[in-house]
Amino acid sequence: MPARQVECPKCRTALPDQPAAAGLLTECPSCSLTLRLHTFPALFRTPEMGGRGTAAITAGEATCFHHEQKRAVATCEECGKFLCQLCDVTVEEAHFCPQCLQLGVTRGSLRQLERGRARHDQVMLGIVLLSFLFWAVPLLPLAALILGLLKWKAPVSMVHRTHLRMGITMSLALVQFLGGTAFWIAVWMGGIR
Repeated sequence: MPARQVECPKCRTALPDQPAAAGLLTECPSCSLTLRLHTFPALFRTPEMGGRGTAAITAGEATCFHHEQKRAVATCEECGKFLCQLCDVTVEEAHFCPQCLQLGVTRGSLRQLERGRARHDQVMLGIVLLSFLFWAVPLLPLAALILGLLKWKAPVSMVHRTHLRMGITMSLALVQFLGGTAFWIAVWMGGIR
């Protein structure tokens, strides 16, 4: 017996069991509305209860750091605490305690839970392109060059490989900086009037 019934969106009548092939047209027995059903298999599975952890049997057995009466089943990858089945949070086959998981999310140190990254190569490219408008100000390409040097070892984009782009942008920024500096040295020395 399925754990949940699929209902008609119009009259809320329970529809018969899932047809053999997903996506086939089905008609509601109550209001005769024609429907095309696409459901996930989990909809028809019986919900499972979460693990509560098993009690420690012997006195020398490893127990959970937070629940001394529960048997330890894993250790935290970050802090090394013993964790029971209740406290163990698994992320891509790595085990974490709830505190380390929260700390990793806050710090951004857990790459598995990372939502996004700064694209330093795009910021640098924007600064370099902006410095073309103000070519006589060597501080803009210098800012891009310093940013590139500081962020070279930072994690690159999740989508694109950007070290090549950063290298090209840093080279362009260096040329712009040297050109702007040479211009102002020539002006200061009286060579350009």
